[in-house]
Amino acid sequence: MHLTDRNLTIRNATAADAVCLCRWWNDGAVMAHAGFPDGLGTTMDAVARQLAGDSDRGRRLILEMDGVPVGEANYRTTAESVAEIGIKLCEVTRQNQGNGTRYLRMLLRALFDDLGFTRIVLDTNLENVRAQHVYEKLGFRRTGVRVDAWRDQRGRLQTVIDYAAVSHYPLVSPEVACLRHNENWTCHVRDAASGNQYLLRVHRPADHFSMAMFGVAQHAPAWIRAEMDLLEALAG
Repeated sequence: MHLTDRNLTIRNATAADAVCLCRWWNDGAVMAHAGFPDGLGTTMDAVARQLAGDSDRGRRLILEMDGVPVGEANYRTTAESVAEIGIKLCEVTRQNQGNGTRYLRMLLRALFDDLGFTRIVLDTNLENVRAQHVYEKLGFRRTGVRVDAWRDQRGRLQTVIDYAAVSHYPLVSPEVACLRHNENWTCHVRDAASGNQYLLRVHRPADHFSMAMFGVAQHAPAWIRAEMDLLEALAG
């Protein structure tokens, strides 16, 4: 995997990355939310051996900013078309600037669009409120809360929130009812097969404007992604 977005890069970890990974994994401040407030106490050789076992079913990834490693991510296949992920910015000076959201969006696009996963799952500590905000902003939904699920390195019980994001909603037998029709179309959609219900809002396209100004149709994927990037930049 090799992804870029302006000054950000996500790439496969290599043996040469064992140095920075070892430093991060032994740092209790970095590893506290993962349950290791005293660090892993690992070695570069041990990390390199783990990296050697990576494959297309699961890899460790390096997050770079302006060519410098600043964090890590990983994914592993847990079931057909399902991947479990983890991601964290390890360099404190790069945190709380909206970079984590950008990295996560890049990773999700690659897993959904390039690798063909249809469901992405992850979990986070109940106390990691900032991470929960990022996940929910990018479309993850809570699927469960595991109270006192495990003990951390110091024996303290930890509660975990499970999240999932899907690439599409499987509507087998949709029933659509129009709720409002003004500048937008707002509809209530119910899948008779599953009983799931959705609210669908479709913005009336103004493609004559977008084509004239930018040469891209308003409902084309490139336009929609650019719109999402702009909204994220404004929100962050």
